[in-house]
Amino acid sequence: IAEKKPELANMGLRLKKLGNRIQEIIGGGRPIHPINLCIGGFGKIPEKHELLALKNELEMAVNDGIKAVAFFSKIDTFPVDEPQYFSALKPVGSRFSFYGEKICVSENSSSGNENKVEEFEISDYKKVCQEDVIQHSNAKHSLYNGKPFMTGALARVMMFGDLLYGRSKEALDMTEITGNPLCNNLAQAIELVYASQRCIEIIDELLDMQMENEALPVFQSGKCRGTSALEVPRGTLYHHYEFDENGKNIRTDIITPTAINISSMEMGVRGIVESHRQGVSSDMDTASTEVKIGMLLRAYDPCISCSVH
Repeated sequence: IAEKKPELANMGLRLKKLGNRIQEIIGGGRPIHPINLCIGGFGKIPEKHELLALKNELEMAVNDGIKAVAFFSKIDTFPVDEPQYFSALKPVGSRFSFYGEKICVSENSSSGNENKVEEFEISDYKKVCQEDVIQHSNAKHSLYNGKPFMTGALARVMMFGDLLYGRSKEALDMTEITGNPLCNNLAQAIELVYASQRCIEIIDELLDMQMENEALPVFQSGKCRGTSALEVPRGTLYHHYEFDENGKNIRTDIITPTAINISSMEMGVRGIVESHRQGVSSDMDTASTEVKIGMLLRAYDPCISCSVH
C-alpha cells in the first residue's frame, strides 16, 4: 500500500498516531496499557488545550474515516462460511454505542435465517459463550447453541447499524454491507467514523463541564463478585472477578473477542480449504487459496495473545 497508494498509507499512520495520542492524554502518558484510570475516576484530568488540539485532529479523522469506508467498499469479497449468529451488547438509549447492559444474540439474516434476537443479562455471559477445550488448540472455543458465532464491528453494525447517526450514518449509507465476515474491515471503517464523531461530542461535553481535579472516592475492599462487559474494537470483552473477605482475588474469568471468534475463523478457513480440495473454482490454486485464507483471518482481526486466554 505504501508504494501503490502512499496517501492511503499516510492516512492510516495518521489515524494510528491519533489513537496513540488519545491514549497518552487520557490514559496517562503512554500509548498502550493506560495507567491513569483509578477506581472512581482518573488520576489526572486532561488540560483544555490538549482537548482542543485533539478535537481538531478528530475532525480530520472523521473525513479520513469516510475515505477508509470508500476504500474498503471497493475491495472484492468472495463467498465464505458465515457464522449463524452475531453477538453484541445492546446500546443503551436510541443511539449507537459501545456500552450496553444486555447481551444480544441475533441470527445472521444474510445467511437466509429469520432474524431472531435473544437477550441475556451480562452476568449470564456463560449462556452465550459456552466454552469448550478442544484437542488441536491451546485456545478455548466459544459456541452458542452448539454453533460458532461472531462478535465485533460487523456484528454491531449488522445488529444496530440503524442507530448510527451523523457522519457515521452517512458512512453506512454510502456502502452495502452483508454478514460475510470479509465485510468486518468495512464495518470497522464505519465505526471509525462513529468513534471519531463521538470523541468530538465527549470533548465538547467535558469543556462545558469546567472540569476540576477532585479527590478520588474512598472504597473499602471486601467479599464481593462482579461481571462486566464492554464493546472493544474486536468485539465484546467479558471480565468476571470474585474477592474474598480480605479483598483478595480468588477467581478471574476473562473472555476476549478473539477467543469468541476463533471457532468462526476455523470454520471459514476449513471451508476455503475444502473448496480448494474439491476444485470448485479453477483459479483456486494453492497460492490463491493462501491469499484468501489470509484475507479472511485479517478480516476477523485476531489478537495472538488474546487467543490463548
